[in-house]
Amino acid sequence: MAIDFGSIKTYNPDRGFGFVGGTFANSYRQVFFHIKTIKRQCSELAEKLESGENFREVNLWYQTETTEKGEQVSLVWLNVDDIPQVLKQELSDLIEKLENIWKDLSSPKPIWLDLVTIELIGANRRNELSIARDNLQSQRRQAQEEQR
Repeated sequence: MAIDFGSIKTYNPDRGFGFVGGTFANSYRQVFFHIKTIKRQCSELAEKLESGENFREVNLWYQTETTEKGEQVSLVWLNVDDIPQVLKQELSDLIEKLENIWKDLSSPKPIWLDLVTIELIGANRRNELSIARDNLQSQRRQAQEEQR
C-alpha cells in the first residue's frame, strides 16, 4: 500500500470507473479507481463525478492497494487533516526528503511540491526549506563563477 497525491484524470460515468494521477512515485502514472470507493469516503466528490461536473481541478490524497487486477485506489481523502496521523507522519517525512532532494538539483521544483509541502508541514517550514535551497543554489552559482 502506498499513499499519493494527485487529481482525477479521467472518469467514465457510464462504467463507474476512472483514473487518478500521481505525484510522488511517478507523475505520469495513473491509478484505477471505482466510484464505489469514492462514494464510501467522499460522497460529494462522487456526486460531482456522476453529474459530469469538471473534476480535473479536484486534488486528493489516496492510498492504493494491489489486487489481482492490478493497482487501484483503496482509500481517499480530500483534506490532509482526514489522513490518519501515522500515515500523515510518513508523508511529512517523505516531503522533507523530497524538499532536500530538490535542494541538490538545479532544475525547478515542481509546483505540486509546494502545495503538498504547505499542506503537510506548513508554510513556515516550507519557507525555511525554500530559503535553504535558494542559498545552496546561490553558493553553487558563486562557486561556478569563481572557477571561470
